[in-house]
Amino acid sequence: MITKQAPRQHRRDTWITLGLGVLGVLVYGGTVFHYDYFAALQRGEDGQAAMRMLDQMRRPFLALKQAEFRQSQSAGDASAIADIDRAISDGRRKLTGYLALASYNEQARQLVLLLQARYEEWATLELELLRIRAALAAGPGLGAEHNEMDELVYKNSSAFLTVMAVLGDGEEPINQDIDAGLAAARGLLVSSLAFIAYLIVLAFWRERRSHASELRLHVLAHSDSLTGLANRLLLDDRISVAISVARRYGHRLGIIYFDLDGFKAVNDELGHDAGDAVLKEVAVRLLKQTREMDTVARVGGDEFIVLMTNLRNKEDVHGAAGKLQAALELPFELRDRSFPLRASIGIAVFPDDGELPLQLLKHADAAMYEHKQRTRH
Repeated sequence: MITKQAPRQHRRDTWITLGLGVLGVLVYGGTVFHYDYFAALQRGEDGQAAMRMLDQMRRPFLALKQAEFRQSQSAGDASAIADIDRAISDGRRKLTGYLALASYNEQARQLVLLLQARYEEWATLELELLRIRAALAAGPGLGAEHNEMDELVYKNSSAFLTVMAVLGDGEEPINQDIDAGLAAARGLLVSSLAFIAYLIVLAFWRERRSHASELRLHVLAHSDSLTGLANRLLLDDRISVAISVARRYGHRLGIIYFDLDGFKAVNDELGHDAGDAVLKEVAVRLLKQTREMDTVARVGGDEFIVLMTNLRNKEDVHGAAGKLQAALELPFELRDRSFPLRASIGIAVFPDDGELPLQLLKHADAAMYEHKQRTRH
């Protein structure tokens, strides 16, 4: 029964663990899919790349404005004119790169296209302003050029402000994507940590279940299925350990062997259920009369052994045996009837009666058999 039930329990726990693990994976995957974390992370990365390029866009724009100011102070400044041409070209290149990076977001892409158009309008005004200043430098008395230049300066300033405004507008959708990417990173981290914690708890639960199952198997393998007392396997182990301890500290230990006389009559007259009830009651009486450090075992149908440790002398064993015998010979009440039983008893003491477990058990068994024969006659 035990050997069949244990693997069944183990398989059931394994299937439960697998089922809970799959459930955790589905919940985790469903959460990631529902919030589309990886797509948001990608948009956040694309947004950060576009934002870095957008920050670089201001450099050629400001460089163009500075070159224009220098050229306005000295119309013939060749370096300022060269800087204007270089700044316009650099701005166009940056816009092309910015457009490629911002194309992942349609709103940002449209704003970049608008920015390109506004930039070309500004660059055209810059070049026209450069031409008029060069004409004025060649013939400063031209009134028409003066009037046209004043109008161009105004338009140029307005165009510059428009470009910077559109450039600022382009930050909003990109910043939204960056914020969404950061939120997705936090959400994915929290979901992953929760999933990992779930798996750790599941593994801990499985380990506890496995340990508890092994412990139950150990207890069942070392205990009597009817009375719950130690069986012969556990008793032999306890005796070996007790002998080692007794040798080390110079103690004695006692083995008291019991056999119930008249038990067969209970089985024959009232059936095995009544016999089982008697055996359970015997176990209760023996446990009540022994110490926690002692071991009470059932080693046969109606045979019991009590192992007593940490004794000072032989008299301790004999005194305990008398109390146990008296407890067992109290009548057993079965089906409104009283059944008195006798207990044949045999005692062995370490090291007086032997120094090995088998020697002690044989000595106690022989003493019990001798006692049984004496009581029969």
